[in-house]
Amino acid sequence: MKTKIQIILSVILLASCNKPDSVPTVDDVNNIMVDGNKMTPSQFMEKYCYGKTDNETCLKVSQAHKKSFLNNKSLPKGW
Repeated sequence: MKTKIQIILSVILLASCNKPDSVPTVDDVNNIMVDGNKMTPSQFMEKYCYGKTDNETCLKVSQAHKKSFLNNKSLPKGW
């Protein structure tokens, strides 16, 4: 009985360990390609980066997205 409980507890502990990030790496943050599909930065962040504030790829994509938004020429003067 003790052995079964130990096995069950070890399986639960292994299942609760941090899983590796499921965020794909991106070579060019301005031209995001994932599995042969082109994505916008906002699409990428919605799909892969929700709740992952410490992921390096997500940070790079987010910074590039903010930079391109700020450099957008269609914003009104003074923005």
